[in-house]
Amino acid sequence: MRIRALQVFVGSVFMLAAAALLFVQSSLFAGILKEAISRYLPRSLGLQVDFKDLQVLLLPPGIVVNKPSVTLEEGNKLNLQAGTTLHLEKIELTFQFFQLMTGSINVNALNLYGADVTLDLDR
Repeated sequence: MRIRALQVFVGSVFMLAAAALLFVQSSLFAGILKEAISRYLPRSLGLQVDFKDLQVLLLPPGIVVNKPSVTLEEGNKLNLQAGTTLHLEKIELTFQFFQLMTGSINVNALNLYGADVTLDLDR
C-alpha cells in the first residue's frame, strides 16, 4: 500500500514538472513574457524587444531565447539611428548546476547564434 502511494506521489510530481516545463516553452507563456517585458522596460531606453519563444535546457541548466530581436527607436540611449536592428537565431544562457541550489544564479555562459545587425550610420 505504501509503495503504491509513493508511486502515485512520484508520478504526480513528475507530471506536474513536465506540465510546467511544457508551459514555459509554449507560445502562450512567450506572449505573457513579451507583455511583461514591454510593460516594465523603460520607454526612455528607446528599445523594442521581441522573441519567438523560450526553450529550457536541462544539462547544463539554462534557457534559450529563440529568434530574439532588438530595434532601436528615436531618442534611444545609444544615440544610434532609429531603425537600427539586431536579429539573432538564438541566445543561449547557461548556469552552473550546483549554483541553482544556492538561491543565487549567475550566468556561466552567454552564446549568441546567427547575429544579423542592421546599422545605419548616415546622419
